[in-house]
Amino acid sequence: MASVSTLRDRLKVLLDDIDGLFVYDDWPDSFHAPGAIVLPIETEHELTFGTTDMSLFQFEIVVAVAQASPLKISQEALDGYTSNTGTNSVRTAIAVDRTLGGQAHGVFWQPWTRPDIEPINGVEYLGQRLPLKVYAS
Repeated sequence: MASVSTLRDRLKVLLDDIDGLFVYDDWPDSFHAPGAIVLPIETEHELTFGTTDMSLFQFEIVVAVAQASPLKISQEALDGYTSNTGTNSVRTAIAVDRTLGGQAHGVFWQPWTRPDIEPINGVEYLGQRLPLKVYAS
């Protein structure tokens, strides 16, 4: 059975392929931007779909960039990570292996809202929380 740690670690491995992005699979003591933190949000065990028992694991990938002046520069940097395509796209990096190394049945993106100030260890970054659901046995 897949665990939160296993799935979180695999998400980190996929995101590590984005050049120049610092990736953390737990809340870091020291954060470097641009960075992404893979956070588990909620787990619902023993869902039944047909004949297979599965669990639902919900994660947020917090993507954060340094605030620049004008703020438009930060927004453009963040756009590269939150885009549906491109070499810096978080979605593109995870689409390479939607089974997370065979640990999951699938990864499904959820809607996200506008970017906002993301405080990380006392420093404010421009950030975006990207929620996703992972179904695994």
